[in-house]
Amino acid sequence: MTKLQGAEAINKEIAGIKAAGAKFDKRVQDCAVACLGHMEQHGDYTLLVNLYHALPKGSRRGSMAAWIMRYSKLTANADKATKADKPFLLDKAKANDLVGAAAEMWYDAGKPEQAPDEILDVQKAVHALLAKVKKAKDAGRPIKGLDDETIAALQTLHA
Repeated sequence: MTKLQGAEAINKEIAGIKAAGAKFDKRVQDCAVACLGHMEQHGDYTLLVNLYHALPKGSRRGSMAAWIMRYSKLTANADKATKADKPFLLDKAKANDLVGAAAEMWYDAGKPEQAPDEILDVQKAVHALLAKVKKAKDAGRPIKGLDDETIAALQTLHA
């Protein structure tokens, strides 16, 4: 159970989260631009990789990866054996773009976040499908694909 009780306390916490989020976004941007400047000056891209790895869950790491690849000499590492530890590789054909990097916030570089109406509501979709199947069964219509293989495939979705 949470210690937050009442609308006033909860609204105060929400305001604090909003302020901390804005501060976090600016800190990440400032650090990313500094890392890119360090890379340009010293040829060392490990700081950008360290920043990427340091981002906490839920902090739009995909956007940071897109920002890094857009404005630095780095590209994605597709090697399954090494990409977890070393997600980026140096691409000498690319150039660092410090001006562009400073102009675009890191969180805007990736795919935009989905609006609630764009997110697949699996529960709603499954219930709609089940209603259609029941209606077809009740009407005595044939149902294609409702076999053991399909049922087993649906069960694999359950975590």
